[in-house]
Amino acid sequence: EGPSRWETALTVEQGAAVRTDPRAQGPLQKLQMGHPLCPDQSLRPTGFHYKPEFLTAKEQQQLMLEIDSRSWDQDLTRRTQQYGFKYNYFDVGAGEKLYPLPVAIPPFLEFVVERLVETGTVPQRPNQLIINDYQPGQGINAHFDDDCFEEAICTISLLSPATMTLINWKDARLPRKHCLLHTLQPLSLFCQTADTRYSWKHAVGSTAQDFDTRTGNCFSRQRRVSLTFRSVKVGKNRAK
Repeated sequence: EGPSRWETALTVEQGAAVRTDPRAQGPLQKLQMGHPLCPDQSLRPTGFHYKPEFLTAKEQQQLMLEIDSRSWDQDLTRRTQQYGFKYNYFDVGAGEKLYPLPVAIPPFLEFVVERLVETGTVPQRPNQLIINDYQPGQGINAHFDDDCFEEAICTISLLSPATMTLINWKDARLPRKHCLLHTLQPLSLFCQTADTRYSWKHAVGSTAQDFDTRTGNCFSRQRRVSLTFRSVKVGKNRAK
Protein backbone atom coordinates (compact mmCIF):
# COMPACT_ATOMS: atom_id res chain seq x y z
CA GLU A 1 0.00 0.00 0.00
CA GLY A 2 1.19 3.47 -0.82
CA PRO A 3 1.88 6.10 1.82
CA SER A 4 -1.21 8.12 0.83
CA ARG A 5 -3.63 5.39 1.98
CA TRP A 6 -4.87 4.73 5.46
CA GLU A 7 -4.53 1.24 6.86
CA THR A 8 -7.54 0.24 8.94
CA ALA A 9 -6.88 -3.50 9.19
CA LEU A 10 -5.35 -5.04 12.27
CA THR A 11 -3.74 -8.32 11.31
CA VAL A 12 -1.30 -10.86 12.59
CA GLU A 13 -0.47 -12.55 9.32
CA GLN A 14 1.83 -15.25 10.66
CA GLY A 15 0.89 -15.62 14.28
CA ALA A 16 1.74 -13.74 17.43
CA ALA A 17 4.80 -13.52 19.63
CA VAL A 18 4.22 -13.82 23.35
CA ARG A 19 5.89 -15.11 26.49
CA THR A 20 3.94 -18.01 27.95
CA ASP A 21 6.02 -17.53 31.11
CA PRO A 22 6.67 -13.84 31.94
CA ARG A 23 9.83 -14.86 33.82
CA ALA A 24 11.31 -16.51 30.73
CA GLN A 25 14.29 -14.99 28.95
CA GLY A 26 15.47 -15.18 25.36
CA PRO A 27 13.55 -14.84 22.07
CA LEU A 28 9.79 -14.59 21.99
CA GLN A 29 7.86 -17.73 21.11
CA LYS A 30 6.02 -17.50 17.80
CA LEU A 31 2.46 -18.87 17.89
CA GLN A 32 0.28 -19.71 14.91
CA MET A 33 -3.23 -18.40 14.39
CA GLY A 34 -5.77 -20.49 16.27
CA HIS A 35 -3.60 -20.93 19.34
CA PRO A 36 -5.50 -19.90 22.50
CA LEU A 37 -3.02 -17.06 23.06
CA CYS A 38 -3.38 -15.84 19.47
CA PRO A 39 -7.12 -15.22 18.97
CA ASP A 40 -8.93 -14.45 15.74
CA GLN A 41 -7.99 -10.97 14.54
CA SER A 42 -10.88 -10.56 12.08
CA LEU A 43 -13.04 -8.49 14.45
CA ARG A 44 -11.51 -5.14 15.25
CA PRO A 45 -12.63 -1.89 16.85
CA THR A 46 -13.97 1.11 15.02
CA GLY A 47 -11.86 4.25 15.13
CA PHE A 48 -8.49 2.61 14.44
CA HIS A 49 -6.58 4.73 11.90
CA TYR A 50 -3.03 3.99 10.84
CA LYS A 51 -0.94 5.72 8.17
CA PRO A 52 2.47 4.07 7.64
CA GLU A 53 4.38 7.05 6.19
CA PHE A 54 2.88 10.17 7.67
CA LEU A 55 6.37 11.73 7.84
CA THR A 56 9.42 11.46 5.60
CA ALA A 57 12.83 10.24 6.74
CA LYS A 58 14.20 13.78 6.31
CA GLU A 59 11.44 15.23 8.48
CA GLN A 60 12.17 12.61 11.13
CA GLN A 61 15.84 13.58 11.14
CA GLN A 62 15.00 17.28 11.52
CA LEU A 63 12.55 16.57 14.34
CA MET A 64 15.03 14.43 16.26
CA LEU A 65 17.70 17.14 16.08
CA GLU A 66 15.24 19.59 17.64
CA ILE A 67 13.86 17.14 20.19
CA ASP A 68 17.26 16.00 21.44
CA SER A 69 18.43 19.60 21.80
CA ARG A 70 15.81 20.15 24.52
CA SER A 71 15.80 19.01 28.13
CA TRP A 72 13.98 15.86 29.21
CA ASP A 73 11.84 15.26 32.29
CA GLN A 74 13.06 12.32 34.38
CA ASP A 75 10.07 11.80 36.69
CA LEU A 76 8.93 8.58 34.96
CA THR A 77 10.84 5.42 34.09
CA ARG A 78 10.97 6.78 30.54
CA ARG A 79 12.10 10.30 29.61
CA THR A 80 9.42 12.76 28.51
CA GLN A 81 8.89 16.28 27.24
CA GLN A 82 5.50 17.99 27.61
CA TYR A 83 4.21 21.11 25.89
CA GLY A 84 1.02 23.18 26.15
CA PHE A 85 -0.23 21.39 29.27
CA LYS A 86 1.55 19.07 31.68
CA TYR A 87 -0.30 15.87 32.44
CA ASN A 88 0.08 14.81 36.07
CA TYR A 89 0.59 11.03 36.00
CA PHE A 90 0.71 10.80 39.79
CA ASP A 91 -2.56 12.53 40.74
CA VAL A 92 -5.19 9.80 41.06
CA GLY A 93 -7.44 11.82 43.35
CA ALA A 94 -9.71 14.78 42.80
CA GLY A 95 -6.95 17.26 42.01
CA GLU A 96 -6.14 18.77 38.63
CA LYS A 97 -4.60 16.38 36.15
CA LEU A 98 -3.50 19.10 33.73
CA TYR A 99 -1.44 22.20 34.35
CA PRO A 100 -0.85 24.95 31.78
CA LEU A 101 2.77 25.25 30.73
CA PRO A 102 4.52 28.45 29.64
CA VAL A 103 5.72 26.76 26.45
CA ALA A 104 3.15 25.77 23.83
CA ILE A 105 3.76 23.15 21.14
CA PRO A 106 7.09 24.37 19.68
CA PRO A 107 7.26 26.05 16.25
CA PHE A 108 9.45 23.28 14.83
CA LEU A 109 6.39 20.99 15.10
CA GLU A 110 4.01 23.40 13.37
CA PHE A 111 4.18 21.51 10.06
CA VAL A 112 3.11 18.32 11.87
CA VAL A 113 0.15 20.06 13.52
CA GLU A 114 -0.89 21.57 10.19
CA ARG A 115 -0.69 18.17 8.49
CA LEU A 116 -2.89 16.60 11.17
CA VAL A 117 -5.52 19.28 10.56
CA GLU A 118 -5.23 19.46 6.77
CA THR A 119 -5.57 15.69 6.35
CA GLY A 120 -8.72 15.69 8.48
CA THR A 121 -7.08 13.51 11.10
CA VAL A 122 -8.20 15.83 13.90
CA PRO A 123 -11.15 18.27 13.96
CA GLN A 124 -9.19 21.01 15.73
CA ARG A 125 -5.58 21.97 16.37
CA PRO A 126 -4.03 19.96 19.20
CA ASN A 127 -2.89 22.08 22.14
CA GLN A 128 -1.06 19.44 24.19
CA LEU A 129 1.92 17.27 23.29
CA ILE A 130 3.91 14.65 25.12
CA ILE A 131 7.13 13.25 23.69
CA ASN A 132 8.14 9.85 25.06
CA ASP A 133 11.64 8.39 24.81
CA TYR A 134 11.50 4.59 24.99
CA GLN A 135 14.74 2.70 25.38
CA PRO A 136 14.91 -1.08 24.69
CA GLY A 137 12.98 -2.87 27.42
CA GLN A 138 10.75 0.13 28.18
CA GLY A 139 7.05 0.32 27.39
CA ILE A 140 3.76 1.61 28.72
CA ASN A 141 1.08 -0.27 30.66
CA ALA A 142 -2.40 -0.90 29.27
CA HIS A 143 -4.53 2.21 29.67
CA PHE A 144 -7.24 4.49 28.33
CA ASP A 145 -6.30 8.08 27.58
CA ASP A 146 -7.85 10.40 30.15
CA ASP A 147 -11.29 11.93 29.59
CA CYS A 148 -9.85 15.41 30.08
CA PHE A 149 -8.77 15.13 26.42
CA GLU A 150 -10.97 15.33 23.33
CA GLU A 151 -11.71 12.18 21.35
CA ALA A 152 -8.89 12.04 18.78
CA ILE A 153 -5.51 10.91 20.15
CA CYS A 154 -2.68 10.93 17.59
CA THR A 155 0.69 9.23 18.03
CA ILE A 156 3.62 9.52 15.62
CA SER A 157 6.46 7.00 15.96
CA LEU A 158 10.09 7.90 15.27
CA LEU A 159 13.39 5.99 14.91
CA SER A 160 12.29 2.36 15.33
CA PRO A 161 9.23 0.10 15.49
CA ALA A 162 7.33 -1.31 18.45
CA THR A 163 4.27 -3.52 18.55
CA MET A 164 1.18 -2.19 20.28
CA THR A 165 -1.38 -4.41 21.98
CA LEU A 166 -5.05 -3.41 22.01
CA ILE A 167 -7.08 -5.05 24.78
CA ASN A 168 -10.86 -5.17 24.67
CA TRP A 169 -12.37 -3.75 27.85
CA LYS A 170 -15.89 -2.63 26.92
CA ASP A 171 -16.67 -3.80 23.36
CA ALA A 172 -19.62 -6.19 23.73
CA ARG A 173 -18.93 -7.89 20.37
CA LEU A 174 -15.85 -9.64 21.72
CA PRO A 175 -14.75 -11.36 24.91
CA ARG A 176 -13.27 -9.08 27.53
CA LYS A 177 -9.48 -8.92 27.30
CA HIS A 178 -9.50 -10.14 23.68
CA CYS A 179 -6.22 -8.80 22.25
CA LEU A 180 -5.16 -7.39 18.89
CA LEU A 181 -1.59 -6.60 17.86
CA HIS A 182 -0.29 -3.96 15.47
CA THR A 183 3.30 -2.88 14.82
CA LEU A 184 3.84 0.90 14.81
CA GLN A 185 6.55 1.59 12.25
CA PRO A 186 8.80 4.68 12.36
CA LEU A 187 7.33 7.65 10.44
CA SER A 188 3.81 6.27 11.01
CA LEU A 189 0.73 7.90 12.50
CA PHE A 190 -1.71 6.02 14.72
CA CYS A 191 -4.93 7.90 15.52
CA GLN A 192 -7.54 6.48 17.88
CA THR A 193 -11.19 7.55 18.00
CA ALA A 194 -14.56 5.87 18.72
CA ASP A 195 -14.30 2.33 20.17
CA THR A 196 -10.53 2.24 19.83
CA ARG A 197 -10.35 5.29 22.08
CA TYR A 198 -13.04 4.44 24.61
CA SER A 199 -13.52 0.64 24.64
CA TRP A 200 -10.04 -0.78 24.04
CA LYS A 201 -7.01 -0.23 26.23
CA HIS A 202 -3.66 0.06 24.49
CA ALA A 203 -0.17 -0.86 25.64
CA VAL A 204 3.40 -1.34 24.45
CA GLY A 205 5.15 -4.20 26.20
CA SER A 206 8.28 -3.60 28.29
CA THR A 207 10.46 -6.03 26.38
CA ALA A 208 13.73 -6.02 24.49
CA GLN A 209 12.35 -8.40 21.85
CA ASP A 210 9.31 -7.70 19.69
CA PHE A 211 7.27 -9.13 16.81
CA ASP A 212 6.48 -7.45 13.47
CA THR A 213 2.84 -8.12 12.63
CA ARG A 214 3.37 -7.41 8.92
CA THR A 215 6.40 -9.61 8.25
CA GLY A 216 6.01 -12.23 10.95
CA ASN A 217 9.61 -11.68 12.09
CA CYS A 218 10.93 -11.08 15.59
CA PHE A 219 13.24 -8.10 16.08
CA SER A 220 15.27 -6.44 18.81
CA ARG A 221 13.93 -3.18 20.14
CA GLN A 222 15.92 0.00 19.56
CA ARG A 223 15.34 3.51 20.85
CA ARG A 224 11.85 4.72 19.90
CA VAL A 225 10.51 8.25 20.31
CA SER A 226 6.78 8.91 20.12
CA LEU A 227 4.91 12.20 19.72
CA THR A 228 1.36 12.11 21.10
CA PHE A 229 -0.86 15.06 20.21
CA ARG A 230 -4.06 15.74 22.13
CA SER A 231 -6.62 18.51 22.56
CA VAL A 232 -7.55 19.52 26.10
CA LYS A 233 -11.31 19.79 26.65
CA VAL A 234 -12.74 23.21 27.37
CA GLY A 235 -15.00 23.90 30.32
CA LYS A 236 -15.04 22.03 33.60
CA ASN A 237 -12.58 19.36 32.46
CA ARG A 238 -9.93 21.83 31.41
CA ALA A 239 -6.99 22.64 33.66
CA LYS A 240 -7.41 25.83 35.64
